[in-house]
Amino acid sequence: MLSKARLLISAVPVLFLAAALSGCGGPEKVSVAAAVTTPVSPEKPPAEKEGGAEAPVGGIPGIEENRAGGIAAIVGNKVISRSRLRKKVDQRILALVARQQVAPAAINRRQQELPILSEMVNKELIIQAQLVSYPGKEIEDLVALDNVMAWIDREIQNRRKAGQKEVTTRQDYFDIQKNELNLSREEVVREIREKMLSEMYLWQEVYGRLDTFVPPAESRAYYRSHREEFTPSLEVHYQRIKIFDNADAFGAVQSVRQGLQEDKPFSALAMAHSEEFQGNPKLRATVFKNKFSELDDFAYPIPLILKGLREGRSSGPDRAQGAFWFFRMKEIIKGEPKTYKEAQGAIENRLLVARRKIAYHQLIERLKSSTRVEVYLGAQAAAARPKKPVGPVLAPKPAKKKPVAPAGS
Repeated sequence: MLSKARLLISAVPVLFLAAALSGCGGPEKVSVAAAVTTPVSPEKPPAEKEGGAEAPVGGIPGIEENRAGGIAAIVGNKVISRSRLRKKVDQRILALVARQQVAPAAINRRQQELPILSEMVNKELIIQAQLVSYPGKEIEDLVALDNVMAWIDREIQNRRKAGQKEVTTRQDYFDIQKNELNLSREEVVREIREKMLSEMYLWQEVYGRLDTFVPPAESRAYYRSHREEFTPSLEVHYQRIKIFDNADAFGAVQSVRQGLQEDKPFSALAMAHSEEFQGNPKLRATVFKNKFSELDDFAYPIPLILKGLREGRSSGPDRAQGAFWFFRMKEIIKGEPKTYKEAQGAIENRLLVARRKIAYHQLIERLKSSTRVEVYLGAQAAAARPKKPVGPVLAPKPAKKKPVAPAGS
């Protein structure tokens, strides 16, 4: 059975190769007296006892949390601790800081916590569902290290195709994860194993069972309503701001960012803050023109930015070639739209991806309905707290007594 699992792993398509890895090791194990399969419970998180001792979760014996920081969520027989969630949030913030010149304090941690915790819960649900088919096995038994390294090799190839030419070896890949996300080699390997195991389950139990036939009427209707998506771009006209990554970069980047938020002209911001054309600052307002095919010659991630930027929109800051870049798309010169026959394959792929997204969300709802999932963060935890009355509480007015009719009337 183990060899079968390893064979399946090597054949699993990798859907999310561009996603940045974030997080630490797997969820903590907790002892469970009996299997509990209840829907999501909005129980109030347990209050800490005085003297450092911690109370059982939800008053249920068998599951206890003795880790510093408390509990963020419980999924089946696993605990997602707040300390682990904090580390994932820290890594997400580090990734944002690595791509954009922004102070970590400027990023709202609360806005990051709930989406990240939701991702962690969903992934844990899928992993537990997969491990049920292999009793007594751990992730390390089902996903061999050789398969992890093969995944990294494919990721390196994709990064190089996208323009990251400096990534050539596995050690380069591990160094990037360490420098940008503070992930150790063991944490990276663990994340990849969890990703591969999740994808194996999705393809075996969900995606592989979907109907892959797309009726021509459906694909033709999509083509008619999205014809502009199949009109190739021939040339782009854009402006740019380049700020070198040095001690003065933070202030300049913040000034440009604030100027864009205030809808100041991009040309004026470029002349004031761009560090190109030191001899003739007027050239900083130049509108650059490049054929769409020439964009691939630029350093990563500039090709992706310019190819995805719409007319009249701005982007940035993005780090490339030792500098931070802002772009403003002035005009996109379009060619002739592809015919339906030319676009049919791409249309069918998009429609199948949409089906997989729907099936994924349906799977998560089914797993949540049959697995104990309790979240002690945000609105879910607040729902369990008693609601306080709003405004002054007034005693009801006494009802007016009707006069009693005299006897004999």
